[in-house]
Amino acid sequence: MEEKELKNKIEEVKEKYETIEVVDQKTYENAANIVKELTKIKNNVKSYWKEPISNAYKVHKSLKAKENEMVKPLEKAINYCKSQMSDYILIQESEKKRLEEESQVEENEFGVAPIVKSDISEVNGISYTSKYVLDQIDLEKLPKNLNGVQLIIADESAIKSLIKASKGKIKIPGVKFHEEKVIRANSK
Repeated sequence: MEEKELKNKIEEVKEKYETIEVVDQKTYENAANIVKELTKIKNNVKSYWKEPISNAYKVHKSLKAKENEMVKPLEKAINYCKSQMSDYILIQESEKKRLEEESQVEENEFGVAPIVKSDISEVNGISYTSKYVLDQIDLEKLPKNLNGVQLIIADESAIKSLIKASKGKIKIPGVKFHEEKVIRANSK
């Protein structure tokens, strides 16, 4: 099928399904036939686009590989320089903090401690911020909530897997769930 023919078929079927209301066995069967027809058209659409998408993906993948090959050494160099700069900033801030603590003791005649300037000069186009990296989390000591922020979050994917494996018979404290039916259709 061609693209225009597929579009016409889709428009045709759209008009049918928008009037469907399942209220008895006959309308259920009618809806089922429409679902099968829609599934067949959907599969035709997917078949139509499969090759162009596959070709585009292959070209995209090839171009991304070439880009990554060129970018990788640059990222390595950038990360090295940033690491060196970060270490320097941390040393300078530590030294500034030490000097400020010392100068708190040595107030001038006006009762004000001298201002300690940092040796980090501003460079146009470069800025920095603090980032905090977690080294370890002990779940035994971690509170569920802290300052109104939930720290421990349920793994919904794992919970759904347990429910599915038990076919809805499992009871999990604190978890409520209901069953829904998912309709599948093939175009055969």
